[in-house]
Amino acid sequence: MRLLWVVITAWACWFALLVQPQHCKGFNQLNKGTFEKDSNLNVYTIRFNTDKATKDSYMKFIKDLYNALTDRADRDGDIPILPSSLGPNNPGQYVHVELSNGRRSVTLAIDLSNVYVMGIQAGNTAYFFKDVNKDIYKTVFPGEGIQREALPFTSQYGAMEGAAGVDDRREIPLGISRLGQQIDQVHNGGNRNIARALITMIQMVAEAVRFRNIEQKVVATIQSDSQYGEFYPDGLMLEWETSWGALSAAVQSAVDGIFPSAVQLNFDGGQVQVIETVRQILFFLSIMPLVCRRNYLEYTFSSSLSLPISRRGLQQEMSVDDKCNQVLEPKVHITGFDGFCVSVKDGDYSDGNSIVLTECKDGQENQVWSLRSQDQTIRSKGKCLTTYGYKQGNYVMIYDCDTAIPDATKWHIDSIVGKIKNPRSGLYLTADRRATGVHNLVIDHYQYASRQVWLPTNITTPSVNYIVGYRSLCVTQDGFNLVWMVYCTGNMKSLRWALYPDGTIRPEEHRGRCLQYTHGLQVISLGACGGWSNERWLFQVDGTILHVATGLLMDFIETSGLYQITLNDYTDSFSQIWFLTPYL
Repeated sequence: MRLLWVVITAWACWFALLVQPQHCKGFNQLNKGTFEKDSNLNVYTIRFNTDKATKDSYMKFIKDLYNALTDRADRDGDIPILPSSLGPNNPGQYVHVELSNGRRSVTLAIDLSNVYVMGIQAGNTAYFFKDVNKDIYKTVFPGEGIQREALPFTSQYGAMEGAAGVDDRREIPLGISRLGQQIDQVHNGGNRNIARALITMIQMVAEAVRFRNIEQKVVATIQSDSQYGEFYPDGLMLEWETSWGALSAAVQSAVDGIFPSAVQLNFDGGQVQVIETVRQILFFLSIMPLVCRRNYLEYTFSSSLSLPISRRGLQQEMSVDDKCNQVLEPKVHITGFDGFCVSVKDGDYSDGNSIVLTECKDGQENQVWSLRSQDQTIRSKGKCLTTYGYKQGNYVMIYDCDTAIPDATKWHIDSIVGKIKNPRSGLYLTADRRATGVHNLVIDHYQYASRQVWLPTNITTPSVNYIVGYRSLCVTQDGFNLVWMVYCTGNMKSLRWALYPDGTIRPEEHRGRCLQYTHGLQVISLGACGGWSNERWLFQVDGTILHVATGLLMDFIETSGLYQITLNDYTDSFSQIWFLTPYL
C-alpha cells in the first residue's frame, strides 16, 4: 500500500502529494493568523472566528488543524496515520482549538493521537468529559486561576445526545451561525447547553478534519456574502462518523489496496454503501488513528480514555487489532479500461490462452483472480497470469504456475496509482485494442495511459458523483466538448460524473466521452475516450486532482465571465481543492 515514487525529478513533488503532501513547498505552512505554537509547552493553538467567516477561512482553519495533527504523523502509507501518544501527562499530546464569534471564545482540547475532544474551556472554567482522568486536567488546560469541572456525561455521542435532550444528533443543525451561537451557550452554562455545543463543535471540527466530505457539507452552507445556511446531519454522515475506526483498521490491513472485509455503511431506510478498497476512501478519509498495532510493530499507545470498542460514537479507543487480520490472498475482479474486467478468454484455461478485457459479470469464474502476495502471482482457478516474454508488446496468457518460467508469473501491484508491473521485464500490464475490437492484454512501457490502469475490486460499477470545486461550484458539461463550472443547484444530470477504474472521468449520460487535457490548450474539455494519457486523472488524499502525464493539478479559472477548469503547478490555493459528493 505504498506509492511507487516517480523518478523524474520534475514530477516527484506532485506524485508525493498523494502520500506526503507536506514535502511540497508551502503545503505544511500553517497560516500565521490562525495558529500559534507555545514553544515552552509544545502546544499548537488553532483559531477560527465565525464572525464574517468565508469558505476560504473555514477551509484554512481545517487545513491548519490537519497540519498540526499530522506534524508527527506517519506518512509512509496512502493516508497519514496520527502519531503514537507522547503520554497523557505531556502537554504536547494536545492541540487547542480556539473558536470565537467576535464577542466570546471557547477552547477545545483535542488529543493528537485520535482527534478526541477531551473538554472545553470558557473563560476561567474548563469542562471535561466524565471519562477523562482527573489527573490530567491541568495538563490538558494548563494555567492558574482555572476552575476545572467534570461534566456528568461521557464523551460518547449517545451520552451527549441524552444530556442535550435529543433522541439523535440529527436533530441539532450545523453551520457557521449555529457554531457562533453555541459558543455563547457554553458561556451561559448548563449541562444541556454544553452538551449541544459539544455535539456541534465536535462534528464541525473533529469530524470535518477526519472526513473531507463532512468538511464539504459545512463549506457548502457558507455563502459568498457572509450569509450562512445550515444543515442537519443525515444518516450517511453519522455512519461515516461512527465508522472511522473500522475504516482505519481496514485501510491499515489492506493487501494490494483491498480490505480484508468490506465496510458497510447502513443508513436511511435500508440504504447501504459498501467500501472495500483504499482507492474508494482515499478522497474522503483525511487521517487515521493507528489502530492495527500488529501491522506497526513500533507502535505504543497510551490513552487517557478507557472505552470499549464499538461503532457508537466519536470518543472511543481505536484499538481494534481483532479487526486487523490481513487476507494475504484476496479474490477479486481486476477492472481496467472502459470499466471492463480482466478475463481468461472464453473461459478456456488451456496453457497459452490469451487474457482479454470483457464486460464484468458477477459469478463468472474466468474473471475472478487471487492476488497471492506471498509469491507475487495473480491466479485464476489455480493458474497464473503469465507474460509470454519480456519484450514490449508480448501478450499475456494463462499458464500452469508450476511449469511456467517463474519470473514470467510475477507481478507488482500498485493499487492506488493503478499499475501492475512485471518486475523482470520492467514493463506494465496494458490493454491493447486489436482491429477486431477485442482488448488483449500485453506488457508495454509505462505511458501514463488509462489503458494501463487497473483496480482490483469486487465493486465493478463506476461510482457516480458531483465534483465540487472552488466557491462550491460544480463541474458540468454539454455532452460534446465543453466543460465549465456552475452553481450546484438541483440534481441536473449534466453535473454528475462517472469515475471509472481506469482513471477516467466521464459524464454520467455520455460515458464514451472523457475529461481530457490537451497540451497547449488553456482549459480542460471533453473528448472521445481512447485509453491515452491525456484522459488519466488521479484523485489525491489532499483533495487535489492530478493529471498524471503532466504532473499538473486541476485548477479553477475565470475567463470571459465563464468559470472553467485548467491545469496548473501546485500553488497551495483552495482553487485546486475538490470534493466528491453523491448528492447535493
